[in-house]
Amino acid sequence: AGLQDAIIDSFASLFDHRIYLYKIQHGMVADAPRIAIIVQKQIASDVSGVGFSLNPNNNCFDEIVISSNFGLGESVVSGIITPDTYVVDRFDPSNMKVISKKVTDKTSAIWLDEASGGTRQDPNKSPTAQALTDDEIMEVARMLADAEEKYFHGSPADIEWAFHNNTLYLLQARPVTAHVPLFPEMITERGKEKRLYLDLMVMTQGF
Repeated sequence: AGLQDAIIDSFASLFDHRIYLYKIQHGMVADAPRIAIIVQKQIASDVSGVGFSLNPNNNCFDEIVISSNFGLGESVVSGIITPDTYVVDRFDPSNMKVISKKVTDKTSAIWLDEASGGTRQDPNKSPTAQALTDDEIMEVARMLADAEEKYFHGSPADIEWAFHNNTLYLLQARPVTAHVPLFPEMITERGKEKRLYLDLMVMTQGF
């Protein structure tokens, strides 16, 4: 009964007004809902979070941004805590490096309660500890770069990921929508010197 109810709830989520508006805004068919529901084992994550294969804060295609907390990724995506944030320079794909770390006070985390099949929210034992090691940051960064190339043909990727027993899992991948799209002619090839474009009309009119 629990599985059947979950499948019904998943299908019903298609009729959420936010889903409808998203489809309309992105030119998708909104009046013929279809969904493939995947049933899989829940990973009891030790650390998890999200990642972007470009920096959505400054539109830099040479930077990867990763956010993380202990436990399940729900605490990151729901905003109940401020997650750690790491920025990785991917200018040289063969020599990526961490260029920024913001380690926060992550007061709580959400964990899988394997006995009940649900989740529970508990205080973090070491709230100011860095959620990911430097090696794990690079592992997630490489996964992001691979996901971008394999699934989106080089277009920016947004993933959800998790570590369990020192193994990294890709939970979800989708194209990044929260960035400023550029014409292909204006995008500098990764690893190459950037070109700067100025709007001459605005400059000459003094705005």
